[in-house]
Amino acid sequence: MVAAIILAAALALVAFGVFFDILHRQMPSQGRLAAAVPQPPVDVRPVAAAGSYYPASAQELGAAIDGYLSAAEMPKTEGRPKMILSPHAGYAYSGSVAAYSFRSLAGSGYRRAVLIGTSHRQLFDGVAVDTHDAWETPLGTVAVDHSFIDDLVSSSDVVEYDASPHEQEHSLEVMVPFLIKTLGPDVKIVPLLFGNDDGVAAEKLAQALAALDDQQTVFVISSDLSHYPPYDQARGLDEDTIASILANDPQQFAARIRKDTVSEAGPVVTLACARTAIESGLFLSEALGLKPQLFKYANSGDAASGDKGQVVGYAAAAFVGPVSVPEAAAGRELGATEQRQAIEIARQTLRSAFENENYVPPPGAAIFGEKRGVFVTLKKEGQLRGCIGVFDPDEPLSAAIRSMAWAAAFKDSRFQPLQKNELPDLEIEVSVLSPMVKVSGASAIELGRHGVYLRQGSKSGVFLPQVATEQNWDKETFLSELCLEKAGLDRGCWQDSRTDIFVFTAQVFGGSYSI
Repeated sequence: MVAAIILAAALALVAFGVFFDILHRQMPSQGRLAAAVPQPPVDVRPVAAAGSYYPASAQELGAAIDGYLSAAEMPKTEGRPKMILSPHAGYAYSGSVAAYSFRSLAGSGYRRAVLIGTSHRQLFDGVAVDTHDAWETPLGTVAVDHSFIDDLVSSSDVVEYDASPHEQEHSLEVMVPFLIKTLGPDVKIVPLLFGNDDGVAAEKLAQALAALDDQQTVFVISSDLSHYPPYDQARGLDEDTIASILANDPQQFAARIRKDTVSEAGPVVTLACARTAIESGLFLSEALGLKPQLFKYANSGDAASGDKGQVVGYAAAAFVGPVSVPEAAAGRELGATEQRQAIEIARQTLRSAFENENYVPPPGAAIFGEKRGVFVTLKKEGQLRGCIGVFDPDEPLSAAIRSMAWAAAFKDSRFQPLQKNELPDLEIEVSVLSPMVKVSGASAIELGRHGVYLRQGSKSGVFLPQVATEQNWDKETFLSELCLEKAGLDRGCWQDSRTDIFVFTAQVFGGSYSI
């Protein structure tokens, strides 16, 4: 009896092993299961505002933000927003306004968001920077960028490590779900809170941030405007406050706040609850040479359930940088050795697919650990045989090349799956992409250098930079074909103010396949 049980268990294990091997071979883009490795504990800041300021359900929250973003009719911006101003009230009141600020960041390629606000619950000197490893949201966790924070603390005498003001503070937390939706779940955050209205600390923080700025960083200022005046009075007060912000002068802004703020016994408690954060943002704007642009104004009385007797004001604005498109749409290029390694990853992926082998790319150079957009193009006798790519991968470059090579060979719906006898005649081309940059119109596009991604509503399309050269198209033809053939829109959609246009560069290299 015991022998029969042992035999049955052994047969079950063999059957499971066969099943797992079959399942594994059907999933060539996945590595083998590894033994669990103990991970160091992660200190995650739990949500404090979910269920009150915004929905606690991931599904409900995602749908709400998607709705706000799709409804935001964006004006054209000259360049890439480097800093935004967004309100932080409950989404039911200010979410539709905040969406304008965050939608301006879509496709910008930023990997780090410095969040600047003022504590609503604690008074303290200077600036408190959070020390958690990550922040929890219903849409997932986002990492805190400790490397940037350490550099900031060491370079400034007003910034100190202190998680306590952040624990119950909502004003930065409500920014994070919007960031996840527009910049992706891999964005890192740097949460900063002022503890009082200290103009000296505001200027010092701006100086430190300007010194650490790079192309991967965006600054997010979190503040509402007037608190609790009647609807019409609020619009007048907020109009003056917004004008002082758009003047791009921190002294003028501070003077405006002093002029009309009265005691709590009066109708206005404050004209800007995070006045120090805004002031610091204006110092930063001066240092970086930014230009402000207002996107949207409303107050809580405009909401469906809003009370017009006492309202809170909201503004969405961006501060646009003078960075040129070629500079913004840039990333470190692969050297000759790294290019050969990239082609080898694609080549080994295809060979292994026909040998039923599980190929895992070697670690390689540091750039292969970066998350970079990539397209893999297969050609046979000079003719396209498959092309698949990804703009914002959730895996490092080496794994993305592997995934896209396999998809180009077997999942491009325009072609039959690749056959083994085609390998000797195959050419492999890899295009490693820079971050996308939003531009104001076709005049910013450099034909042959820039790839273009355009989007109108739910429809979108993309052409790699080399398409214009290969087809010998002029710019109008290039954009018209992109509208019609790729996005399924009218040929002139690129001239429509409702169409968002993004550009990127691509480093393209490749060669013939050999076994």
